[in-house]
Amino acid sequence: MKRKDILNELLFTIFERTTIKPSDGKIYCSGNLFSSCQFNNDEYEKYVKLLKIAFVDNSPQIQMPSYDPESFDRINSLTRFESYLRSYDVDITFAITENNVSYTKAYDAALALLKAIFSPTTAFDKFIIENEDISKEFKSALNKIRNMQIGSNISGFLDSIDTLSQPCCVYDADYTYDKALYNRSLLINTTEEMFLDIPIIREISLNIWIDGSGKYDSNSESLYNSIASAFMCYNEGQGVTINNSGNNSEYFIKKPLSLVSIKNNFPDMFYFVTHLDQETVFNKYQCTSEADLLRIITNKGREQYFEGLQDTLSQYEISLVDYTDDLIKRVLSLDLLWLYDNKQRQVEKCKEEVRKILIGYAHVFSLIDVCSEEIVIKQLIAILHHAVTETTKFIEGNGRFIAKCAVKHNCEGHIQYVKNKHYGKKYKQYTALYEKLKQLPDNEPQSLYESYFYTSSNELDRLLNAIREYKNHFKKAKKSS
Repeated sequence: MKRKDILNELLFTIFERTTIKPSDGKIYCSGNLFSSCQFNNDEYEKYVKLLKIAFVDNSPQIQMPSYDPESFDRINSLTRFESYLRSYDVDITFAITENNVSYTKAYDAALALLKAIFSPTTAFDKFIIENEDISKEFKSALNKIRNMQIGSNISGFLDSIDTLSQPCCVYDADYTYDKALYNRSLLINTTEEMFLDIPIIREISLNIWIDGSGKYDSNSESLYNSIASAFMCYNEGQGVTINNSGNNSEYFIKKPLSLVSIKNNFPDMFYFVTHLDQETVFNKYQCTSEADLLRIITNKGREQYFEGLQDTLSQYEISLVDYTDDLIKRVLSLDLLWLYDNKQRQVEKCKEEVRKILIGYAHVFSLIDVCSEEIVIKQLIAILHHAVTETTKFIEGNGRFIAKCAVKHNCEGHIQYVKNKHYGKKYKQYTALYEKLKQLPDNEPQSLYESYFYTSSNELDRLLNAIREYKNHFKKAKKSS
């Protein structure tokens, strides 16, 4: 993993740009601190100052040239940093509390990564230094962050042992006029059937094939084994056995396409707090058995579930819009004319495009750079096409509901962005290109191997059509609201 790749991604994660420097206690969006970085102590200290402003200083500010300074969105930076670390298998949460514990924790984590990026070198040439492999130092920093999280988890457990894992309460709306009447509660599990009108939508990730040998053999069984991994082997003589087949040098890694998180914080269970006495059970619910009473109160609790979690539901719906907004912006930031027009493929151009959309790309680069240039290009192009198709499927499958959420919560910035893109110059160029692509023969893949690297001639058409249909859902949602 190269120093410059890791620094690039870390800066984009925390600050959403690389052209930044500390100035008068603010994050100033200008300068060539990154592009000219020599990875020396002086530049290390400047980046430390930036991290302190982002996570430690009171009232952090960010300033664009010729504009007044604005408040730096520390909470957004924290959530993006969480997603970044999870893309490297560090499961960490920076809880937003009234104290600064989470901010300090985020600063310590970012500082650990910065120390790895600026680890000692014996080289003097800038080009050599920025392209040095610091995988060992980076992995050590990630382990340090994991240990930070374990420590904080233990501390949090000891501090909250009395209330640990307590389900939330949903109060029976029939008795809100007199809360003193609440005298019974029933623990109810949430189930998939409760979410028929509110689909549980999850973030998407790319499944990236890695072959440590660098061969990417077309006869490999890895793709098949990954698809059939849930199935155990069966032999008439031996019965069911564990499937131990597979090449140890081949495996898959998952990488997300966005630093924005979907806030799916619905509890797995909840207490439905209600009122019961003999008269209520016999006259109101008209039941004389435990089974009937459990069924009636469970159904009633589930009906009122979302009413009692309006804040959680609103956060979920808004986060869906934010996530979709980021996905669309990322995929449309790609040079789609280059990607679909069969222009000359060069490694650096491919990497430039992958950096725009894949979280954890530095890790992926380090794993495929051992391959021949032909295979590196093939893998990077496959990643780009997979990103387009997965984004397309996400919009196709979820666009109708997310459009309703955008209208419901007045997300006009997102709505106008999607509408305006449809009329932009680039969009018209894409339309002209996919009309041209439709004239080309579409050779279907003949094997699982070919399907991994496959590009359909209607791939761009599907993406643009999905965005167009998504735009139309806004109009329908407004009419029905």
